[in-house]
Amino acid sequence: MRRESTGWNVDPTLGPLPIALLLLVGVLLACGPGDPMERAQLLLAEGRVEEALEPLQEAVQDNPEDPEIQFLYGAALRRSGRPAMAIWSLRKASEHPDWIVPAGIELGVSALQVRNWDSAIEAADRVLAVEPENLRVVVLRAEARLGAKRDPEAALADFERALEIAPDDVGLKASRASALLLLNRLDEVEGVIAELEDLDGEDALDERGHARLCTTMAVFAEEKREFDEAEQRFEKCLEQFPLSGAVLDAAVEFFDAHGRPERATEVLGAAVEAAPQAVAYRITLSHRLRAAGDFEQSSAVLRAGLENPNPELRSLTWAALADHHVAADDLDAAAAAYEKSFELKRNPSTLEVLTLADIFARAGWNERALEVAKRLENDAYRGLVEARVHLNEGRPRAALARLDDVLATWPDNPGARYYAARAAERIGNFDRAIAEYRQSIRARADFTEAGVRLARLYEAEGAFRQAWAAASHHSRAHPEEPEGAVLLLRLAVRLGPDTRLRSLLAELRRRKVWPRAIALRADAVAARAGPESAIQMLKSTPGIDFERPGDVDALRSLCLHLVTAGRVAEADAVIEAAVAAHPEAGVFHEVRGSMLEQRGAPAVDVRAAYARAVELAPQHARALEALGRLAQGAGDVEGALTYYQRAADANPNERQALRSAATMLAAAGRPREAEAQWEALLVEHPYDSDAAIQLVRLRLEREARSDRTLELARRSVRFRGGAEAHRLLARVHRARGEDDLAAKVEARLQESGDADPAS
Repeated sequence: MRRESTGWNVDPTLGPLPIALLLLVGVLLACGPGDPMERAQLLLAEGRVEEALEPLQEAVQDNPEDPEIQFLYGAALRRSGRPAMAIWSLRKASEHPDWIVPAGIELGVSALQVRNWDSAIEAADRVLAVEPENLRVVVLRAEARLGAKRDPEAALADFERALEIAPDDVGLKASRASALLLLNRLDEVEGVIAELEDLDGEDALDERGHARLCTTMAVFAEEKREFDEAEQRFEKCLEQFPLSGAVLDAAVEFFDAHGRPERATEVLGAAVEAAPQAVAYRITLSHRLRAAGDFEQSSAVLRAGLENPNPELRSLTWAALADHHVAADDLDAAAAAYEKSFELKRNPSTLEVLTLADIFARAGWNERALEVAKRLENDAYRGLVEARVHLNEGRPRAALARLDDVLATWPDNPGARYYAARAAERIGNFDRAIAEYRQSIRARADFTEAGVRLARLYEAEGAFRQAWAAASHHSRAHPEEPEGAVLLLRLAVRLGPDTRLRSLLAELRRRKVWPRAIALRADAVAARAGPESAIQMLKSTPGIDFERPGDVDALRSLCLHLVTAGRVAEADAVIEAAVAAHPEAGVFHEVRGSMLEQRGAPAVDVRAAYARAVELAPQHARALEALGRLAQGAGDVEGALTYYQRAADANPNERQALRSAATMLAAAGRPREAEAQWEALLVEHPYDSDAAIQLVRLRLEREARSDRTLELARRSVRFRGGAEAHRLLARVHRARGEDDLAAKVEARLQESGDADPAS
């Protein structure tokens, strides 16, 4: 079933501080005349929250470890419409045992407002451990569990517990109906809706309750498969509550599920237009456009928010633009954007300083990253940045040593564990890499790509069930990230049974990765049953629009199989319709070039299509690699190298560009440069046995005895390089004078009959 999304309805006009908070002001430590806290106290007592922020910032800067000051500052930030900025201070305050409850409540509410469900649940759990009957926090956790959509039973239990405390609260009854919907208990939902409709005329619900009830009734109609009525109800909800998070989330999901993604985008666009200061909606719209492949419009939506007169909101928008550039694999632009965000912060937190240093390091701005890191008093924080720089500089052993210092005092840091694994991979210590990835996942699975990298390592070793477990964990933590889903699909085909594959496809159908998944499935079908079967499957798959840029993977697969089946005119018609619908979508021009190349069209036409794709989408890795391939075919080695490098930079997950460059350089008699390309490939793909084999072959002529050559030879064996890997390992051992070891490898190879001996 399609599950209802719930959203926290952010009210931009937040009220004054509550009486409880004002009482806390009175018990602060004594302040001298003119002290920032004295000014803040007076302003807070008068309800002038916005004006209190400046002296509170001064107080935080003077006393960063004082939990009361951090609490007041965080609470004031939240009530002035900056919940995202409030979280760090409130989390800091909640670490003190005396402030678990008040700071935890504020932290939970702030996390709900920015839809950070996990943080909200964690904050609520800590408060309820101290005050298990706190009604507000029980409801807060229930709302967060609804938003996360991972444990509807627990959400329902929380709502029912809250109703035991407040049995006449109709808002809770409306929320309980949402939890019942998630559990598909439709008969019970119908009864609750009937009860709430009777109360509706009595003004028993506030505006948020009305919005929730409206949404629930629309989703209920959908679950009964009364789709026309559901659409009418959603449109009515949007008219009445255009800025309700609950309504927007559910309406967007409804229109997406029923083949109207353009209406879903319109809904979010209308919300941004109606509330241009609502940064959360702007960011959501940008994410959506980016997922559809429209990076240009995604960027434009964020850039429009940079006109916001509020410097804090401009800062958040610059930070979102940095995320946009990271997604586009443009780390230089990301670093520049986050620097703009940082400059607008009047009192940057330690976390924000660390983030600036980190993004500089990710972009390769090594000296600037180290300069920023000097502002960090905490040695562990500095160590994280310095380790990143060591990795950038090709010094993985130094990076690992620095991370050992960090982990001694911060063992549960998921990022430190992740980069320790990356450094261990670089030096060939894959046992440690496995251990570090597993620790990173345990610490926080959604923080890094540790899950998918661990799964790839296991897959390369042939440990497919362990790979499935790691990839599944990653996919749950990163439901919209494509690489994990693609890996799961590949493993499901290999492992079987068919029920596993069918179950996975049913799950992926609800995700943005669906077009890519169905394209991979179609390619597998074509290999087994021929192109006509793949064509039929693609055309009959629900939810795929071949004229939508976000569905380009399915379009590419369809055109490939149409041409293979000899239906060239039909392939032409399909791609031309897509280009006509979105002439500025570079992805469609790349598919056109691929189709022309596949059927042997003149090189000038093929090149023109790929060049147009790159003109419209400069980071389009497939098109860049294709231009490199064409340049290589024309004998232009330097031109090919330039394109291959651009392709590798644009998409580090793909290895073909570096593979092509290395092979071309070796054939051109440039072995040292070929080695550099293979080494670059192993940075992101350390489990590529063929790359390791090629490096060993190149190094046998001059560095056969080195430890690095031996490590590469062993690596090629570990990752199933076959008989050739074993022969090379034996040669390296003999070159090093290790005849006994060489003999053991040769004996194992002979026993296997020159097949693929177990490593």
